[in-house]
Amino acid sequence: MLCNRFLALNQQWNPEEFPMLNTADYAQPLRTMGQDLEVLRVEAFEIESVGNDYVIRGRTEVPPLEESPSHAFKKSGLRAVWGRFRGRYSEQKEPTAHQPSSVGLELHYTPEDIERLEREGQARRRDPNRTPNAHSTSQLLRAAGAYVDHKGARLLAISWRDQSVSIVYETAQGRRELDVFRLDSMYDFWVRMYLRRVDRTRSDGL
Repeated sequence: MLCNRFLALNQQWNPEEFPMLNTADYAQPLRTMGQDLEVLRVEAFEIESVGNDYVIRGRTEVPPLEESPSHAFKKSGLRAVWGRFRGRYSEQKEPTAHQPSSVGLELHYTPEDIERLEREGQARRRDPNRTPNAHSTSQLLRAAGAYVDHKGARLLAISWRDQSVSIVYETAQGRRELDVFRLDSMYDFWVRMYLRRVDRTRSDGL
């Protein structure tokens, strides 16, 4: 498992080799990437932080497009993501109208990719004040990023499984730590984070 590989590393992180991201800015990039994973319906995956970039590896079963609910939306959404990452994922096989595909993904996101996707997502949102779906992959990944931000740590890897998420991070003292959460615990953390954000917004409006 990716998380175990990071924990097994004995050498210290070299900041000249891997420049550090702002440790207060993991929540937003993880949420943005999670929105793509929702479109691709990737339910089990691993995220590796490599310098300022992210690499996501996972696998998804893509049903025939013509049999999918909300066919027009699913078809356009899937093709949009496939087109954006063409040539940047492994074992690629675009879903057809008749046969399902088991696809192994390896997606590479640069800061420029994330910034562009965030702008596109903002343009699509009809109601920016609508309460997000706290159970969605994107929002739970946002909570995972906020957790690392709260630690003031550097994210190394995330392993996402059916009912749990494992987070490997490096502390300011250079220690590698592994924290494992059930998804319902991550949901609880998201709720607390959301309520604090709402309280701050109300206070600022006074």
